[in-house]
Amino acid sequence: MYNSGFWRKSNNLIHVTVQSNETIDSALKRFNLKVQQSGVLRDLKEHAHYEKPSEKRRRAKRRSRRPL
Repeated sequence: MYNSGFWRKSNNLIHVTVQSNETIDSALKRFNLKVQQSGVLRDLKEHAHYEKPSEKRRRAKRRSRRPL
């Protein structure tokens, strides 16, 4: 289905083992936390559509001007 270099690069899968006394909700919460920390969704959104180089520069400039 998807045949881009992004998918071939990211072969690291996120694993969460459910303990015998753990609820599915807490395991799902740990999984979502690992997904956010790994940055998989951010990379997926960046590669969802083509972005022109001028748009990349504009976004980087806006990001650098943003106060901390």
